[in-house]
Amino acid sequence: MKEEELILLSNVKTLLASRGVTRTQMMHDLNLTSNFATNLMKDGKIKALNVETLKKICIYLDCDLRDLFSFKGFDPVERKFKQKVSI
Repeated sequence: MKEEELILLSNVKTLLASRGVTRTQMMHDLNLTSNFATNLMKDGKIKALNVETLKKICIYLDCDLRDLFSFKGFDPVERKFKQKVSI
């Protein structure tokens, strides 16, 4: 991992499975594009997220925003970056 790299990790696939919902079903129910839904489940592939879309996904999956994603390169216990991060 490059020094300045912070990777957004997706927990969406796990959340869908735990709720018995498929990616296709979520796409249809929330009117998401296939490309967006696929990238949503891949670590490091999300480049931009709309707040309204995030709200819809959280309501749909009955979860919190923190349940959807985590960061590689961030220590939640110490609440600081493990490496120097440029944003």
